Amino acid sequence: REEFAPYGIEFTVGFDAAETIEEQLDRLQDLAITGFLIALVVLFLFLRELRAVAVVAVAVPVSLLVAGAMLYLGGYTLNLITMLGLAVGIGALVDNSVVVFEAVQRGLERGLAADTAAISAVQRTMRAIVAGSLTHGIVFLPAIFLVEDSMVRGALELVAVAIIFPLFASLLVAIGLVPLLAERLAAPAALARLKREAQTGTELVEGDRL
Repeated sequence: REEFAPYGIEFTVGFDAAETIEEQLDRLQDLAITGFLIALVVLFLFLRELRAVAVVAVAVPVSLLVAGAMLYLGGYTLNLITMLGLAVGIGALVDNSVVVFEAVQRGLERGLAADTAAISAVQRTMRAIVAGSLTHGIVFLPAIFLVEDSMVRGALELVAVAIIFPLFASLLVAIGLVPLLAERLAAPAALARLKREAQTGTELVEGDRL
């Protein structure tokens, strides 16, 4: 306004959606955090292991950070549509990490060493998690190419990118970070538990013989 004031030109803001958009972004952020916390609670109810929940709790934010870097490098910005896609994709991010972690646990239960169990888990679950992630991403391809309205197609593209990038990031995290966390954090506790269970079973057998 000050620059154009000498020319007798005055600008008046008729509509400013900045505050509304900021409120919606804050709301989406709260919804994403709430959904993530609920997913961790449900995961704990099924697995009954805090270390497993801790591994997933680390994997999901790392996946989102990698996805944010991908969005930035791809020339996308954080807006209502991309934030919505990230919020929707949080549930899918948990899947890959849980599958790999459970595979590590199964290897430990079979008597494998911690590092061997981690390597075996990645080898056994690689095709499954890649196929599952591709299935999530391919769903958006028909919608992007078949919709004629350019505005709707652009919105769908943003949502698809905001979901596909985190899925790809979760693949990298599930293959590279989760086995390491499972080996360093969860494996010692799992091995100690299995050792205690074996000792308890041995004591019960000896008690029955007596």
